[in-house]
Amino acid sequence: MIHRPIIALALLAPFVSGGEIERLKETIEEQNRQIGILMKRVERLEKDESPREHSHEHEADVEKGETPLHIALVANMAAVARNVGNGDYAAYGIPGFLDEAGEIPFNPERGFNLNYAEIEFTSSLEGVAHLYSSLHVEKEGLHIGELFVESEPLPGDLTLKGGRFRSAFAEINTLHQHGWNFSSAPLVIETFFSPVGISEDGASLTWRPGATQVGLEALQGTNERSFGAGDAPLYVGYLRHTLRFPSDLAVRVGGSWMHGKNPVGTTDIYGGELKVTKTFGAERSLTWQTLLLERDRAGERQGGLYTEALYMADAEVGGALRYDLLYKNLPGEPEDLDRWTAALIYKPYDFAKVRLQYTYDRSKRFGTERRDVHELLLGLTIEAGEHAEHVGHNH
Repeated sequence: MIHRPIIALALLAPFVSGGEIERLKETIEEQNRQIGILMKRVERLEKDESPREHSHEHEADVEKGETPLHIALVANMAAVARNVGNGDYAAYGIPGFLDEAGEIPFNPERGFNLNYAEIEFTSSLEGVAHLYSSLHVEKEGLHIGELFVESEPLPGDLTLKGGRFRSAFAEINTLHQHGWNFSSAPLVIETFFSPVGISEDGASLTWRPGATQVGLEALQGTNERSFGAGDAPLYVGYLRHTLRFPSDLAVRVGGSWMHGKNPVGTTDIYGGELKVTKTFGAERSLTWQTLLLERDRAGERQGGLYTEALYMADAEVGGALRYDLLYKNLPGEPEDLDRWTAALIYKPYDFAKVRLQYTYDRSKRFGTERRDVHELLLGLTIEAGEHAEHVGHNH
């Protein structure tokens, strides 16, 4: 087939110089190259009738031999009002679970908090794998949040990943803080792992046959709150299945298991997860999700859960409500450690998210005294550049 640019060049030839003709040829060759790339993308999209969901999903949509690097910058900040002074709050404990909070990465002080900046790098490696890196820029310095290589789907619906990454034992743990519905992690995540969840060096193998996801992970086991025995690995396994109904309703159920060593014995953590999503048209949706975890740490049994609902009236405005409960504690420790959190979410632009959040927290101990904490927070998140999509990123 004769392309129109070639015809146009033939008609213009008598009126232009030789040098101009060469420049026109180069322009047309570049246009044809771009058209070829677009045609390959269309062919791949037509073949991929059931795109899969996974953490940090990237399209392998470049020509062989090209490895473009995409960069994004995320900034998070908040103004906080709290009925507990900064000194007391910095040393809070959670009876039976935490003697002292340790480092508080998000909103540690009353007033204005510049929490972090996050620089993300993503690259498709010639359609074979993709590279992802997340660098956290904080007041104390720069550190690697995640850095891994993940293969594109292999035969048998398998995927391999290696590096430092967030464990996929629960959906919320695959998300970074700016992807959460609330500014703080659920109590059960904070007490069992850390305020940012669990991210470690290791490797994973994932099998995704249709609506089912099965994963195995082998990690270093350095998480000190549940594991941290030194050179003992941490093993993680999980299974999830999604049911979809004609009425735009999706139900996902899952279970997980973690096994590792701590300085005095072994730790096993068992989890159950449920997520229900109902969409009403193109933009309105209601999502309810629950996570329950139970831990046996050298014979000490504890448990906690969170349940939360998110309603998005449209692409810009929504509201969320979460309840946290640590329901199983050590002998002699309280079992009424809970927290309520409500948030209004506003996205005036694609790059900006505003959260107005109120928290009523009955889980904290300051010294020897339990005190209720009331907190009002106004947070802003800016996501600039080609930001990587995270699993379960609801808004």
